[in-house]
Amino acid sequence: MERQYGVPREESWKSGLRQHVLADGSGDDSLGYDFLIHDGDRTLLYEVKASTGDRGEFELGESEVERASHLRPDETYTIVYVTHVLDNTHRRITPLPNPFSAPGLAGYRLVGTAMRLRFELPPG
Repeated sequence: MERQYGVPREESWKSGLRQHVLADGSGDDSLGYDFLIHDGDRTLLYEVKASTGDRGEFELGESEVERASHLRPDETYTIVYVTHVLDNTHRRITPLPNPFSAPGLAGYRLVGTAMRLRFELPPG
């Protein structure tokens, strides 16, 4: 992010992992994204998903689904998929579209069918 946008990681990195690397007391995994960049009148949100292989599959947590599916008009949500994260010679970074954007889901195949439902029990 720093190379592409000129924004130091200390300013853009928002995930909880930040606490372990920078030890600055900041970082929050409940935001639904890992990096936030303000670029003029646009806000860019990046969620990083990493794999030790190249399976081409990832899960979005509840906060990520919530954030990616409720964007303001000036916001863009991108998933950054990193394959072979532990292997410098095979590592590959692939930006992927927001699966909740109009064309986004077309490039994905839904793998799971789990649903979490809440209801009110009748008095009794």
